Amino acid sequence: MKTILVIDDDDLDRCALKRTIKSICDDVAIHELDSGEAAVEMISSLKPDHTFLDLWMPGIDGFGVLQAVSSARLEPKPNIHIVSTSDYIDDKKRALELGCTDYHVKPDSRAGYRALVGSILNAD
Repeated sequence: MKTILVIDDDDLDRCALKRTIKSICDDVAIHELDSGEAAVEMISSLKPDHTFLDLWMPGIDGFGVLQAVSSARLEPKPNIHIVSTSDYIDDKKRALELGCTDYHVKPDSRAGYRALVGSILNAD
């Protein structure tokens, strides 16, 4: 069974990711957070196969989560996939420097979510 963590403050985006993950992967446990505050603790204790992380959230944002995870030096290194509305190259560069696995701009359609999630989950 795969364990997935979805961290996004937007209910609709979290729902779209969860629905898409369930449609692609039958044997999955999905956990969710709507902020970055508890993210490091949950990533550390849950050890998800994949974490989908938004960048722009109130409080501790995705950059803060990446920095805290990097400082925690978790083993094995978590697979953290940024899924953000930002297509700014500087945001992508910073996220990759902070240790994310990859960086994706949020899709604007079901087909886009399916392609994104499928490319990540089917790569295992």
